[in-house]
Amino acid sequence: MLTLLYRLYHYHAWRVGEVLGHLETLPPEVWQRPIAGSFGTLHRLVWHTALAEQLWQQRLQGARSTPWPDYDPELPLEALFDTWQHLADRWPAFIGQDEAALATELHYATLDGKPSTSIRADALLHVADHCTYHIGQMVTALRELGQTPFSVSFIRYTRA
Repeated sequence: MLTLLYRLYHYHAWRVGEVLGHLETLPPEVWQRPIAGSFGTLHRLVWHTALAEQLWQQRLQGARSTPWPDYDPELPLEALFDTWQHLADRWPAFIGQDEAALATELHYATLDGKPSTSIRADALLHVADHCTYHIGQMVTALRELGQTPFSVSFIRYTRA
């Protein structure tokens, strides 16, 4: 499992860099234009994706209750991009070096305050899956906004 998680999160850091490299080429006016889906704008979708990683990193560090921050539509893109890349680059530190540690329980409160428990490896897999889902939404949003989408498939990563 350790080898798989390290490979997954090396890929994850690469894909976040690729996504951000593409997103920073977008014209400023597209960031707050309405898009379909639960987040309403591309800015909010990217913000959610990055902040979810921050929340899970806090949980993996032992935070039992972490409030979801209020959305800031004025957050500069550079700060948002820097935050997401920094978080993506930190994931190997949360995997650790011990296979047994991946089987330990992680205790935390859900966003609605309910106590919850997850296996550490499951939480790590969830974060990567969550990001994949939202990157797919970003591709759809770009098409909807008349912009060129990007590709960050795993096979493309293996060819890079």
